[in-house]
Amino acid sequence: MAVLRKAPAKQCSLDPVPTWLIKQLSGLFAPVIANLCNASFDQRILPVDQKRAITRPLLKKPSLDASDINNYRPISNLSFL
Repeated sequence: MAVLRKAPAKQCSLDPVPTWLIKQLSGLFAPVIANLCNASFDQRILPVDQKRAITRPLLKKPSLDASDINNYRPISNLSFL
């Protein structure tokens, strides 16, 4: 429960529930999330939904040439869970 409360409030459009709501109701969600994680570890399977990410290019430094593709790095936005 404490881990959920301390987690950053970042959110991804892939999240089915807003991060702030999960954090606010961490007492309710913590056992469910723990069961999902433990089942995933026991079965050695990561659900397909948890394998997706939204990846966007980000300029490494503002001073670099934005027209050069080598000046970008990929940033993956993952689901909160």
